[in-house]
Amino acid sequence: MKDRIVGFIMGIALLALAAAIWMHPEHLDTFVSAHVSGRGGNKVKFFLALIWNRPVGTIGGVFGLLMLWSAFSRKEDEKIKEKIEEKEKKAIKEETPLDVVPVLKPIEWGAKVAPGGTIVRPFWEKSLDEEKFLVIGYGVDKGTVVHFITEKELPEGMKGEKLHEQALKNLERELQRDCSWQKMGTGGHMTVALYSGHYNSAEAILSPSIMHEAHRMLGTDQLLVGIATRGALMAIDARVDKEVSYSFSAATIKRFYTGEEAPISSKIWIVVKGKVEGYVGGLEDLEEKIAAENSKGANAEEEKVSVNAFTASEEDGNTVYLTIFTEEKDLLIKTLRNAAIQTA
Repeated sequence: MKDRIVGFIMGIALLALAAAIWMHPEHLDTFVSAHVSGRGGNKVKFFLALIWNRPVGTIGGVFGLLMLWSAFSRKEDEKIKEKIEEKEKKAIKEETPLDVVPVLKPIEWGAKVAPGGTIVRPFWEKSLDEEKFLVIGYGVDKGTVVHFITEKELPEGMKGEKLHEQALKNLERELQRDCSWQKMGTGGHMTVALYSGHYNSAEAILSPSIMHEAHRMLGTDQLLVGIATRGALMAIDARVDKEVSYSFSAATIKRFYTGEEAPISSKIWIVVKGKVEGYVGGLEDLEEKIAAENSKGANAEEEKVSVNAFTASEEDGNTVYLTIFTEEKDLLIKTLRNAAIQTA
């Protein structure tokens, strides 16, 4: 930038000198006939007499034009270089897939917990406002935490469906590497397809291709699916009788309230030909009963456990310190596990 400015000024100066010489060549006689005293004055007189002629003025004008052209072309070269760099950066962003996967979260997380600008979308697109129990966030595994993508972090051209498609491809690749379906029986009256082995196993419900595997295993195109807690998905044939369906629903809801992993959903989701088409209604009384029973048990345990906690700010972030007093080892382990679930 500095060199360009200097070149521009010198070019203008040389052109101005050439114009002055050609317009007023008579000044040469003035310089030659001028009477000066001292060595310095004679040097100035000699210099002016040397440059004030049309051949020298012409050469100076040519150099001035070259310097101006160089200054302007350098500016254009810088602009072209900047445009090329911008295009390269844009191409890299568009061609580099985000290492992101879809993560199911309760609706409360999307409304209250997620940082501002975090990208979320409904789990079931056809749900009414009062039925939006779950949302999908887009997370990147950072080792100890999952970072959820915000609007500002998205590359151009990776919004909406493109982001979801890329995240789903990443998820399917990871799950197909680490997980498999297992066929489990419960005394002959209910056959369950279990999908586990990965932190995001429950998110398999978002993948039509993975859910089609469950359809083939159970020999049906209609499934009842439970994703009560993180890391596991359970499915049964939706055509089973009401008693079996009720037992499966009760087990899923109980797991939601008492499971060792972070809870996701207490609903029983209906999957038809690989896609979520709704959920089983009329289970509100059953859920209230199980929730109340779990609350009583939790209150009884809380009386046997004393917990103190405080947060300390450190260089690498905030650290939560817990002090737990209990006489029962099992309660100590359960309390620690619940603390970990709450921060998941």
